[in-house]
Amino acid sequence: MRSRLNDLAARIRHCRVLEEGQALHREILASSGAIDSTYLANLLIAMYAKLSSIGDAKRVFDGIQEKNVFSFTMIVTGFAQNGHYSEAIEHYWRMLHDGGALPDAFIVSSVLSSCSSLGSLVEGRRIYEAIAEDSRLSQDTVVRNSLVTLYGKCGSLEEAAKIFHSTPTPDVVTWNAILSACSQQKNGREALKFVRAMQQRGVRPQAATLTCVLDACSSQGECQEGERVYESAVASGFVECDLLLGNSLITLYGKCRRLEDARRILDWMPFKDVVSWTIMAAAYAQNGRFLEGLKLLEVMDFEGFEPDAVTFVSVLDCCANLQDLVRGRLIHQRIEACGLELSVTDCLVNMYGKCGSLEEGKMVFDRTAGKNATVGLWNSIVGSYARLGHGHQALQLFREMDLEGMKPDKLSFYAAFEACVSIRGLKEARALDRSSGIEGDIGFESAVINLYSRVGSYEDAMAKFENMSQRDVVSWNGIIAAFNQQFRPANSIVMFRKMELEGLRGDRSTFTSVIEACACLPDLTLGQLLHYRMITLGCELDTVLGTNLINMYSRCEVPDKAIEVFDAMHDKSVVVWTAMIAAHSQQGQGLEALELFKRMDIEGVRADKVAFSLVLDVCANLAALAQARILHATVAGTELEQDMVVKNTLVNMYGKCGKLNEARQVFEKMASKDMVSWTSIIAAYAQQGSASAAFELFHAMQQAGEAIDTVIFVKVMSGCNHAGLLKDARNWFVSMLQDYGLSPVNENYACILDLLGRLGQLQDVEDLLENMTLEPDFIAWMSFLNACKVHKDMKRGVRAAQRLVQLNRRNSASYVLLSDIHAVCGKFDAAAKLRRRIGRDCGKKVPGLSWIEIKDKVHKFASGSRTHPRNDEIFAELQRLGVLMREAGYVPDTEVVLMDVEEEEKEQVLCYHSEKQAMAFGLISTPSGTPLRVVKNLRVCTDCHTATKFISKITGRQITVRDANRFHEFKDGFCSCKDYW
Repeated sequence: MRSRLNDLAARIRHCRVLEEGQALHREILASSGAIDSTYLANLLIAMYAKLSSIGDAKRVFDGIQEKNVFSFTMIVTGFAQNGHYSEAIEHYWRMLHDGGALPDAFIVSSVLSSCSSLGSLVEGRRIYEAIAEDSRLSQDTVVRNSLVTLYGKCGSLEEAAKIFHSTPTPDVVTWNAILSACSQQKNGREALKFVRAMQQRGVRPQAATLTCVLDACSSQGECQEGERVYESAVASGFVECDLLLGNSLITLYGKCRRLEDARRILDWMPFKDVVSWTIMAAAYAQNGRFLEGLKLLEVMDFEGFEPDAVTFVSVLDCCANLQDLVRGRLIHQRIEACGLELSVTDCLVNMYGKCGSLEEGKMVFDRTAGKNATVGLWNSIVGSYARLGHGHQALQLFREMDLEGMKPDKLSFYAAFEACVSIRGLKEARALDRSSGIEGDIGFESAVINLYSRVGSYEDAMAKFENMSQRDVVSWNGIIAAFNQQFRPANSIVMFRKMELEGLRGDRSTFTSVIEACACLPDLTLGQLLHYRMITLGCELDTVLGTNLINMYSRCEVPDKAIEVFDAMHDKSVVVWTAMIAAHSQQGQGLEALELFKRMDIEGVRADKVAFSLVLDVCANLAALAQARILHATVAGTELEQDMVVKNTLVNMYGKCGKLNEARQVFEKMASKDMVSWTSIIAAYAQQGSASAAFELFHAMQQAGEAIDTVIFVKVMSGCNHAGLLKDARNWFVSMLQDYGLSPVNENYACILDLLGRLGQLQDVEDLLENMTLEPDFIAWMSFLNACKVHKDMKRGVRAAQRLVQLNRRNSASYVLLSDIHAVCGKFDAAAKLRRRIGRDCGKKVPGLSWIEIKDKVHKFASGSRTHPRNDEIFAELQRLGVLMREAGYVPDTEVVLMDVEEEEKEQVLCYHSEKQAMAFGLISTPSGTPLRVVKNLRVCTDCHTATKFISKITGRQITVRDANRFHEFKDGFCSCKDYW
């Protein structure tokens, strides 16, 4: 009999197929004799549970006449293993109340796990309270491990920690449980405390322990701590064999923006699954490495892994941010083939929206709308319409969402907020604010503050802020950013100081906004203080924060600090490169800007339209025509060349380089033209004194139906100015007032003032200044002061200088000109006194600089400087030219040297003016007959103008000089300006 019982028990334990188990069960029921039915019944319950036939297990349990603790243990664990957690808990209580059996640690642990799976904290507490007095169970390590897990999963980390700390001898599973609890509650700091305590006690971790620790490090961005965990993993031999640990390492490095390390771990792992690839793809997407995210999909395919829905989420995000519609469509086709479209519909809609294809996005939406639609899907379609400027349609879709019974969440309102911004809809913004029904949510209220500021209502933004019952850093960030958006940087800084007085510490967003305000003011002191605080807090520079710091230091004229910030940034996006190029450009460091653009290209950062337009402007300012042509060739036939901003910049660049034909070709090929297009081409002709061509273009613009504004009149009138056409300038001024009803700006008056001043009509200039409808600005008075210098009118010059000092005491230009007037009139002592005042009270005098492009390289020269590597050759060429020019009748105009020195010394000073050095270098560096093109940052002096006419005739060269005012085309001893500049 005993052998028969053991045989049946063994057969039950080894059964692996349900049908065989059921047959064995029938055989037992048909058996007769003294067989221990409870013992076999318990084994049958375990067998059925293991084979996932919980109904059969329940029938066996119900048929047992005398149930013991093992009967209840088998049925409770069976229910738990098969996901019937409520039934497991119910049978546990039934055991206590009806069966009279005493539970053991195994069944208590099993039922606590069921509570964890259900998230039933209350039920778990009841179970623990029932056994609390039984030290046999309450102090059992297995039970306590289950309790720690329960409290962690149910969000009560405090209770989990209490159980952990009261466990006499926690084992590695206990440590895993508390670390997992910390990880689930996203409490990385607390997890790291337990990690260090574990290390101090010498507990050897399991792979699961290390995985929990890495997750904790990831949540806190603690890369160094994670590195130590990694070393422990290597020492423990887990890296090569544990898949979860490898995936956690990839997650850690991805969160810490160390993508090369993450990829190294992925490539090293001998065992990978689709999750491994998905985590890496997400890391690329989250860190802006979108192209690499797409390439990863190709590698994944090559290695035979089939992406799942989660993988496609990251891949679609990469397509969206790259605006790669072609690849996005291909991936969509693949998603459809895999039958996963429903799982990623909102991502598809978002991708099509960001790629500018609303029609395709709407088609995907319409196919899914109805019973399969989710709030996320509606949010994606509303957001797509809003982003592409279709604000009214976006708001209509938002209303339809509500009518379809789909309750909007916060993200829905955020998408609708973007729609309001796109239409500047204050009325719509107020309606959304009233109807949201979201109260007491600081984050949402902060978003509303931001909304009001972006639709132009500072008053609504401030009222919302003042009415908030509670304010956190996000709220303050919102109102600080609101003032920035309203161009009130001083108010932003005031609010920042108020926030600090309330005891709140700023975060990354605070620093970003306040540093932007410092850049606008500019306020170097506060900007540097915040930068230092960021360093002490270990705040890593992202694209926005780094860019704002570069802009701040640039505008505060501390370029070296801007370079330090740039060099300190690990991940430099095209935005960061563009900011640094702009910083160089703003500081007059055009050569450095060009070199940085080349470096950006070498490092594989692709220029966008902003970067490309900026570097074209740099080329234009330097007249670096060869380099500009190379840049133009690199984008020829691409989408970038078709961009309106780029086309307009090309027109401007060719115009400033004096190549009107090429500027006109770009202009004429434009399929559509905007105001900037017409302004650029008219300015190009006007700057070269081609007033008649500028007039013709104005009329063509008018016939094309383009709106005319005061800027266009400024450009046309500047053409009159360069050509010396006072009567025409006055006619255009009158036409602007009478025919177009436009109010003049200072620049319009400046053209008339300059023309009158050049003609020596100083009384008319003074009368116009006193009777202007606008308050004359600095440029207007400077024009008058320069005219006084040219015509040696000391009395009026002093009056003009006094007005200039009132407008800007720190600007050296007015003092320089007044000093020049004293010198021209022979009052060298008074001139010297003013020059000393410049050094004491004003910023640096702008030095005379000239540039010339030779063999695709731009060379810079400074007046009086002899630092060029070929200086001796340049000086020898200037001496040679000096002899030839004197033989041809040239007499140096030493009156422009406003120093009380001998004539010979004055001639030496004239010899080393920057434009002469540039021309001499061009002559010795190019074949005979090659045209020369020189750019000067100041107006060319009369002596250099005369000398250049002689040089063009002696050498047979065509020499183009672009000074601060206009183009001069020198040929055969004549200048295109006809000596009027």
